[in-house]
Amino acid sequence: MLGKFDALDRLVQLLLLTAAIGAIANGGFMLTDPLAWYVFIRP
Repeated sequence: MLGKFDALDRLVQLLLLTAAIGAIANGGFMLTDPLAWYVFIRP
C-alpha cells in the first residue's frame, strides 16, 4: 500500500482537478450555447 501523499503529489492532484473542472465547464458551455462559446473563445 502507498504511504501518505506529500506536498508535490497534492499539488499535482489540485492542478489535475482544476484542469478537469475547467474542461467539463468548457464542454458544458460549448454544448449549451455554441455561438456564445465561440465568441467567448475567439474575441
